[in-house]
Amino acid sequence: MKYGETFIYGTRLFYVLLFVYASVSKFLDFQNFRIQLGQSPMIGEHADISSWPVPLPGIIITLFLMIPELRPVGVRPWENKPNNRK
Repeated sequence: MKYGETFIYGTRLFYVLLFVYASVSKFLDFQNFRIQLGQSPMIGEHADISSWPVPLPGIIITLFLMIPELRPVGVRPWENKPNNRK
């Protein structure tokens, strides 16, 4: 493995660990997470509804990074859309 490939693999592994840790920690202490969301002035009254969708993108991005065919979507989702600007 070349140095560049090793760096990319290590970076991807770091992001997988980061997103999994953040999402799992929110799910493990879900009551506390929901209470903290409820204390937010903007989300406060919608904390019960918005507490589930917050950790889910981390899990989805992790799955994208782990599946080779979906890896470009997980790494750079904004570059996979066609550019309509001229």
